[in-house]
Amino acid sequence: MGNIKVLGSIAVVFALLIFILSSPLYVSISFDVERDPTQANRGGESFEGIEVVDSLLDVMEEHGARGTFFVTGRIVERFPKTVKIIGTRGHEVGAHGGFYHDEVIAGLPVALQKEKILETKTQIENVTGERVLGYRAPGHRLDENTLLALEELGFEYDSSVVPSIGGRALYKHSIFSPDAPYHPNKGSPFVRGDMGMLEIPITPVFINGNLDSLLAYQGAAITRVELLLAALECKIKKKPMVLYLHPGMMAGTSDEASSYRGGEYLISEFDAALTFLDLLGARYVALEEIKSL
Repeated sequence: MGNIKVLGSIAVVFALLIFILSSPLYVSISFDVERDPTQANRGGESFEGIEVVDSLLDVMEEHGARGTFFVTGRIVERFPKTVKIIGTRGHEVGAHGGFYHDEVIAGLPVALQKEKILETKTQIENVTGERVLGYRAPGHRLDENTLLALEELGFEYDSSVVPSIGGRALYKHSIFSPDAPYHPNKGSPFVRGDMGMLEIPITPVFINGNLDSLLAYQGAAITRVELLLAALECKIKKKPMVLYLHPGMMAGTSDEASSYRGGEYLISEFDAALTFLDLLGARYVALEEIKSL
C-alpha cells in the first residue's frame, strides 16, 4: 500500500511538471520610463536609469523578447534618440501620462485629460513614426474620465490597474477587479463593461510584498518561487503574465533594501528571471499583441 501511495505521488508530480512545461505562457514585460524616482520632475530633475535602457534591450534581444516601454512627454523631449531606438529595435512604445510624471491627471475633466495625454501621444508618434496604442497612468492613478479620454483618442488598451491588496492600499484600486484582460465599464476602470478598449491589469505578486511585480521598489529581485507560482496561475487561468519594471531602479550601485533605487545588479537579476521564464515556456509579447491572443 505504501509503494502505491509513493507511485501515486510521483505520478502527480510528473503530471504537474508536464503541465508546467507544456502549457502556453504568454509574458508581457513592460517598463515605465520616467524621471529618476529619487527626484522631483521640476527643479533639480535627474534621469538616472536612461543609461540602462540599452542594456535592458540587449537582455531582451538575447531572450527573443518583445516588450512595451511607457514614456512620459518629458522623456521624449529629453531623450528622443533613446525612444527611437526602443522602437527601431522592435519594441512597443506607449504613453505614460502627460508631460511630467508627477503631474496628476486623474480627477481632471475628460477634455483636460485628453489634452495632456494627446501631447505625449503626439510626441511619441513624431519620434517613432508608429501609432501609440497603449497607456499606463503614472502612479496607476486613473479614473473613469481617463478611460473616456483614452477612448476618444483612439487608444486600444490601458494597463494601469493593479488588482491586489497592495493596489488597493497604494492606489485605491479594487482587489476585486478582474486579473485577466477585460473591457472596462465607462463608469469605472475596475469593473467589466462594454467599452471597446481593453484593460490589461498588471499581474500581482504577493509573497515578499513586491509592488513592481518583477522588481520591488526597494530593489529586491523577485524570487523564483514567486515567478513559478505566478506562472502556474497564469497557465491555469489561461491569462497573460504582465510584469513591469522601472529602469530608474536599476541605476547606480546601491544594494541596500532601504534604497529606492536598487542598482545595476538588477539587470543581471532581470536576465536570470527571463532565463527562468524561458524554462517555463514563456512566449514574450508586447502588450499591444495581447488583444489578439
